[in-house]
Amino acid sequence: MAGLTKKGNTYYAIFSINGKSKWKRIGRVSYKDAIKAKHLMESEADKENLGLLETKSIVLHEFQNPYLKYSKANKTLRTWERDITSLKALNAVFGNMLLDSINEPSIERYKQKRLSDGVKPKTVNIELYCLSNMLRRGIEWKYLQQLPKIKFFKYKHKPARFLSEAEMQSLIDFSSPWLQAILIVLRNTGLRKSELCRLAWSDIDFENNFINIMNSKGNEYRSIPMNDELRTKLLFLKDNYIIERQGLFVKRNHEQMQYVFCHLDGSPIHTFRSSFERAVKKAGLNNVTPHTLRHTFASHLVMSGVDLTTVKELLGHKSIITTMIYCHLSDEHKAKAVRKLSWAKPELKLAKD
Repeated sequence: MAGLTKKGNTYYAIFSINGKSKWKRIGRVSYKDAIKAKHLMESEADKENLGLLETKSIVLHEFQNPYLKYSKANKTLRTWERDITSLKALNAVFGNMLLDSINEPSIERYKQKRLSDGVKPKTVNIELYCLSNMLRRGIEWKYLQQLPKIKFFKYKHKPARFLSEAEMQSLIDFSSPWLQAILIVLRNTGLRKSELCRLAWSDIDFENNFINIMNSKGNEYRSIPMNDELRTKLLFLKDNYIIERQGLFVKRNHEQMQYVFCHLDGSPIHTFRSSFERAVKKAGLNNVTPHTLRHTFASHLVMSGVDLTTVKELLGHKSIITTMIYCHLSDEHKAKAVRKLSWAKPELKLAKD
């Protein structure tokens, strides 16, 4: 129940929210109309609209478990894994704080601390997006009333690092037969690391020359055409299994017929980072990660004249904005094409005295 008071000629309804008084202005009306307005404010719908609902208390480290369950059920596998990583950093600062006590000053202090720890602004933004999503769920689940203002860092996107043809070949030359097969699939598909590790034979349509990649929620997919190199390699792998550490080729058994890249017992691989890093070091390459192969696939498509919309579809980007990081390569490609015109080089004429 709310109280009613009058200051001057103006009526106010007074609510007790989590032990604190909250005044809501009714206006300069009659006492009878003020009573009616107060009763309307006391309804659940109006309380929610006016920010007058009681909230439950919970600290962030206790809230993370139900939030991660929500994240796993409603987000992509990649985003869920990113939330887990972000929460490790968020817990170190906000872990023992009540959700409704996380405010703009504490968020600004967090941002400065992360920067002083040497964390890049892009990474801090990812953590802040996680925090923002958590607090939004907190509002829905009645743990806090309003979302604090979160200011994200603005920064310039660096051009995507990709491998030249010579660098790509060097990386393959210094790789084991097992890793070579992975690299050939990656450079011809642009798959994410998680997508490659889950790639199943049922995803590959040899009859129509397509690989169908289902998203982690299983509600949509994208198709990637197979070129000759990719098709030949996959046909070879369908019959032959490469033993990772020994580099030996053996006939695939029935347990190894579900996933393209799997352990001896048929279970899918989860990473190939250690093998990849050894090959990168031997090849003398810098600033190269498995994700660089995805950039390499996209960059060489753009430099070959493929439009950004097609590249977006092949990569499975939700928005063309993400694909725009390759736009400068398209511009360079067009500029080089125009310069090749036979009349593009004017003759140099010297002025006569």
